Amino acid sequence: DAEAERLAARLAERQQLLARDRAATRIALPLYTLAERAGLEPLAFDLFLLALAPEVDEGFQRVYPLISGAKRGLDLATAARILVPAEPAAASLRRALSPGGALYDLGLVELGPSDGGASAGCTMGTTLSVPPSAVAHVLGHEVHEPGLRGLLVENPERLPRARTFVPDELWPHVAALADDASALPLVEGPAGAGKRLLVRALAAEQGRRLVELDLSLAPAFDVGQAIVAARLAWLADAWILAALPPPPTSSDEG
Repeated sequence: DAEAERLAARLAERQQLLARDRAATRIALPLYTLAERAGLEPLAFDLFLLALAPEVDEGFQRVYPLISGAKRGLDLATAARILVPAEPAAASLRRALSPGGALYDLGLVELGPSDGGASAGCTMGTTLSVPPSAVAHVLGHEVHEPGLRGLLVENPERLPRARTFVPDELWPHVAALADDASALPLVEGPAGAGKRLLVRALAAEQGRRLVELDLSLAPAFDVGQAIVAARLAWLADAWILAALPPPPTSSDEG
């Protein structure tokens, strides 16, 4: 309809302006850096822009409900009418929002309930939004994740290698595991052995940021929190260091 065409034209105009600005500057803007690091395909990037739009232009917050005819923001049906109007069932958008796609795996677009309440999977009524941390990153602001409050270690102590008193032979092994993208290193040892000091010092030496979580006394760490932690680390291009609770002993099981 006319409203969808107007919004599509407005989005296309913004994309042209973004492309012009990008060509005119050598500064790596967070939006483009995010898209390149995530490997977003053009359609996935357009979908991300649609979901992001209400956060940077309040006009979209008013227009989306007018197009969908419901009191909500962007949903899959509205996105399909703008991006793939001739495609049956918005199949390509569903793929972009499914496991295996960067938008889903990195938590860059969150799927909300439809008007009928929570639903399984991605339906035409599923609402789409960009989480506040990703919005902050795109705008160049400091990124916070309230969902990790109480678990995130703020300003952890970082000592130089010589002051950690960790055996020299451990450093190359841990460094090799940290550099292996397919590995999930588990550093074991008694309390006070310097496991966290080792990883902190290694991250400092390599100029890597660190998202540190203390799960040693925490209740169950759910999938939602894991996604939030992974997104925070990915946005910061950081390692994740998690202190896990000790394994159960025979006395615990008894």
